[in-house]
Amino acid sequence: MGAGGIEKEAGGLAWAAWPAAERPMQATAVAIALVAAALGLATWGRDPLLAFVGLMVLFLSLSRYFLPTRYKIDGEGVEVATAFGRSQRRWSTLRRFAADHRGITLSPYARRSWLDPYRGVRLLYHRNRDEVLAAVAARLAPRGS
Repeated sequence: MGAGGIEKEAGGLAWAAWPAAERPMQATAVAIALVAAALGLATWGRDPLLAFVGLMVLFLSLSRYFLPTRYKIDGEGVEVATAFGRSQRRWSTLRRFAADHRGITLSPYARRSWLDPYRGVRLLYHRNRDEVLAAVAARLAPRGS
């Protein structure tokens, strides 16, 4: 990857985002909170196995925060690769995007829907907001955001 983990390809863009590494103080606080919750569960439930399972469930639910995620945008669609798998979506299945200060949500719905977080794709920026916005806007309209 190029400078800052961003790689421009012919007609596309690839990068990795790792929120915990970008904000280490916040990541430390979140990790302490997870361990405290597990210790509380161990004390309340009096079962170390239950505490360990609880800690793993919390960690896995925050895996996109604690572990790096790789993104790729090209003429075909978007690809998101995590430590636990890879997913691809074609542009033909996506109809709209909504951007905020941390990333973009790509939606299969023409209008904003409560299902966007579940059916859509979330792309986090890594010091490349303008490039990601341009690459997505070239293919999708930001209607209904």
